[in-house]
Amino acid sequence: MVLMTGCAGADEGSEEPLECDPDDRRGTYLVEFDERDGNCGPVPDQVSRIDGESVTGSAECVLTEDDRWSRNDCRLERSYVCALNGYTYEFIGFTDSNADGSELTGLMEVTIDDGLCTSTYDVTWTRQ
Repeated sequence: MVLMTGCAGADEGSEEPLECDPDDRRGTYLVEFDERDGNCGPVPDQVSRIDGESVTGSAECVLTEDDRWSRNDCRLERSYVCALNGYTYEFIGFTDSNADGSELTGLMEVTIDDGLCTSTYDVTWTRQ
């Protein structure tokens, strides 16, 4: 397991710290993955639904730790596991949000079947 950490700041040019509403992180998003390192290989772009009820929009996924939100609610740290296509996928990472939740950026550590492969991805979610 890998722990991802970081800080959310203020909007460029603003003097007030950025404040976010977790309920703004809802809708249909285009998700793009850019592999930083590892051996899992590229992940194709995909469309994902964030509904505030399921872990990832998929019933096959469950949280492995409680979600952790930053004080300003702009950063979410999440750890979950999914069983898909005969494999177990473990995800650990964080996302930062802009003020209206229309774009999320983050870093995700992916491990498949207890070490079959492990990669780190920069991930961007853009609301459609």
